[in-house]
Amino acid sequence: MSSTLVVIFGIVLVISGVANADNVAERLGLDAHTHIKYDRRGLSGATAAPAGGAAAGGAAPGGGAGINVGNCPGAKGDGASDMTAVIQKAWDDACAGGQKLTIPTGIWLHGALNFKGPCPKPITIELLGTLKAKPDATSFPEMRHISLYSVSVTLTGGGTIDGNGVALQKTRKQTDKNLPDSMELMQCPDSSIEGIKFVNAKGFNLKVVQSDNFKAHGLSITCGGETLNTDGIHLARSKNVCITDCNIAVGDDCISIGDASVDVTVKNIQCGPGHGVSIGSIGRYPDEKDVRNVDISNVTFIGTSNGARIKTFHNSPAIAVSNITFSDITIKDSFNPVVIDQHYNSGFTAAGGVSKVKITGVTFRNIKGNSMSNMAVSLNCSSAAPCEGITLEGISLTYTGNNSLSKELSTNCENAKATITGSTIPMCGATGGAGGAAAAGGAAASGGAAASGGSKPK
Repeated sequence: MSSTLVVIFGIVLVISGVANADNVAERLGLDAHTHIKYDRRGLSGATAAPAGGAAAGGAAPGGGAGINVGNCPGAKGDGASDMTAVIQKAWDDACAGGQKLTIPTGIWLHGALNFKGPCPKPITIELLGTLKAKPDATSFPEMRHISLYSVSVTLTGGGTIDGNGVALQKTRKQTDKNLPDSMELMQCPDSSIEGIKFVNAKGFNLKVVQSDNFKAHGLSITCGGETLNTDGIHLARSKNVCITDCNIAVGDDCISIGDASVDVTVKNIQCGPGHGVSIGSIGRYPDEKDVRNVDISNVTFIGTSNGARIKTFHNSPAIAVSNITFSDITIKDSFNPVVIDQHYNSGFTAAGGVSKVKITGVTFRNIKGNSMSNMAVSLNCSSAAPCEGITLEGISLTYTGNNSLSKELSTNCENAKATITGSTIPMCGATGGAGGAAAAGGAAASGGAAASGGSKPK
């Protein structure tokens, strides 16, 4: 074959490959040239990071004097001037040179920022001031204020991410479209965020997707319990994640752990107001993967609508949630301390049957405090995939709610094989006083639970 024919054949292959990639991306809900498009609680059709993407975790982070936004032409941290172009150019230069990016004190008003790799080495962002998003949603067509993509990054400095969402949240209705998220890390391995404050979100505060070895430490996330769909930290499709020492007060889940999350540690969290700390929701989309090995400990819930929760959708793929532990949990003036709900939002799910997510090996241990709801423990599992290996140990709760007709706690188990030991809650299917009985035993109780004392209380 002549050299001319080889060149022509090669060009045809390249064009064909690009066209095919675009077609595949379109079918999977992806953008072939920039970001993978995402649903609200995780990506659909997510793929591996592109070759030459984020810098290898072993490389030295970008440091030194680096680039200071305050020294860039036209920089004004006055909270009124649009600094989108200034900050974006500063990132582009820092990334290209593998340098540290400093955002100094001041209020830096911005539209959509795309902190995109690949960079030659991991980048440190020192946020000393406030990155304040524009107040309108139309300035963020990709539904996120700050997007970090295909780069390993360390975000530190004690500064603030201000979603500037107060006005939109005041007029928002439950049926309104979703609003932009404050920050998303996508395909950002070996990244960390420490000591940053997130305030006034329009949508989710922090979303971490396909970012293995991620660490969040010492975050403060506040946007008020009356806000809608403002999850504090949402995780999906990431492995080896550690979230520690965070104070979260939001209008949705303080922390939500989505599909394909594996080897996750959550420790020393204060949550409230909010909807609790949740595994899920799981099973909404057909391409979701298993969740396993999640350890959640030393969490204090204050005035939350839920405590420790697992939630799955109807009409789900046949996936698994396994080896989950909630331990050393304090409940203060909160509702629904322990929940497995496999009928989550079932009224909004397309017809097609109950959840097929299989939940196994879940432990709720050392959960103490006061419940505002009579239902202390609700294990509402799927008839298609009953929960197995559910253990409740050392559950000590008292009822302090406003129900004048009953001051007793109750426990419900539907399609759940559970054991209750060393606890002051009643066995499944029964009610007991605010310190009702359930002592050790192992005989199967009605509703599929093994009661702690062998005999069913009256």
